[in-house]
Amino acid sequence: MSGTMYGRQGYPVGEVIQIQRFDGLGLTPVLLERDFDARRYDDLHLIDVRAQKAFTWAGLRTTLMVDCFNLLNTNVTLRRIAQVGTTFGNPTELVPPRLVRLGLQVRF
Repeated sequence: MSGTMYGRQGYPVGEVIQIQRFDGLGLTPVLLERDFDARRYDDLHLIDVRAQKAFTWAGLRTTLMVDCFNLLNTNVTLRRIAQVGTTFGNPTELVPPRLVRLGLQVRF
């Protein structure tokens, strides 16, 4: 058995609007808040586990493995569209759902 616990602070929320420049050189992005670190997305906490067992059968050495990623099925939005417009606030990056992987290693 083995496992990994991972945690970190959420990314800062930096909402941006496009402003027409007065000098006629096009659009320039402007942050809506002065303090870029004022708001953050939710913190991220993940737990990954692994179990494996070795067997000997008919002269073959085999190892059976089971991995589970995102054990608690954490559902956190990591990023959203920060550009003000019709898609503003739509998620662009999510934590992948729980994933279970089975493996078999055969040595002869």
